[in-house]
Amino acid sequence: LFLVLNSLSYQVLWQPYLEKAAVAVTIILVTYGLARSGGLLLRFFLRRKKVRQSLVRLIRRITILIVSLVGLLMLLDYFGISITPLIAGLGIGGLAVALALQPTLSNFFAGAQLVLDKMIHIGDYIELDSGERGYIVEVGWRSTRVRTAFNNMMVIPNSRLIGSIITNYYGPSME
Repeated sequence: LFLVLNSLSYQVLWQPYLEKAAVAVTIILVTYGLARSGGLLLRFFLRRKKVRQSLVRLIRRITILIVSLVGLLMLLDYFGISITPLIAGLGIGGLAVALALQPTLSNFFAGAQLVLDKMIHIGDYIELDSGERGYIVEVGWRSTRVRTAFNNMMVIPNSRLIGSIITNYYGPSME
């Protein structure tokens, strides 16, 4: 389309705008292609390594978001919009958000550590150093659910679970 419009003689006045539009569309298409193919490749490789499905989705979404943000910043820079103040503002805003979400992020990374280290599995019977014991029902990103002997459900924040001594009566498992 760009070549056809460029070859028409009465489009000479519009040629600089057509060139900018062509480059902008190219940046958008390349960014979209890289985000999609990178997400698919990442999903393929992580599934081959037997990583949990929820972790694969999270890493894939983060990858697509990062590639899309880089493409957007390249597009803004191409159009002459200064991205340096934008990046500085995002850095300060990111720091403020990270400080506000510190307990949530602590539980998130503790949950990631529980999942990746494979310390406990669903169905394991565990005892914490504080005396609580029960069967692991679910390991989430924020908390772990443990069913006690009296059929009560304990919801333990992952940061507390990581910080305590755990006796796993069903471990160690040889994987």
